[in-house]
Amino acid sequence: MNSSEELKIGICKLCEKEKHLSILWRAHHSMNAMFEAVDLGAKHEKLIREMILTQIPREETDYPVFGSFYFRKATGEVMDDVMINPLKVKTVDGHFAYRFLFGGVVWWIGVSSHIRLEKNTDSLTKDGRMIFRKTYLEEDPRILELVENWSQKFRELPKSLMKESVL
Repeated sequence: MNSSEELKIGICKLCEKEKHLSILWRAHHSMNAMFEAVDLGAKHEKLIREMILTQIPREETDYPVFGSFYFRKATGEVMDDVMINPLKVKTVDGHFAYRFLFGGVVWWIGVSSHIRLEKNTDSLTKDGRMIFRKTYLEEDPRILELVENWSQKFRELPKSLMKESVL
């Protein structure tokens, strides 16, 4: 099996909304400092817990999930060996979302009482389909800072960062 086949299999396993909501809900409850930015509040915690337990993800526009493959421009490789702490972000239209990076994908999970997409254009659908965007390592200042910190603290970097200098 080649790496692109492994990537497809890995991504397919994550193309269920309940799995993303479970990760988000667990991050909310985690005592690990890595997940300190994840605070769903009582209302969303309860709704997401019910969605996970009943395995009914509600509408596609409720807690929408978006994905973007994370590449290195220089090599074209997917950054499947990097995971960083999630961020709570505010979108341009005023909604909150959590941004996770794992499995070679930047995942965005919308968490807002008033998110209402007119139609589902590219978020995760009920049948597990979605349109993935492209994101580049070299364009993410958080990753560049992380690489700089790693290079100062550790001798061995993740294999995809060792191919050539990122900075």
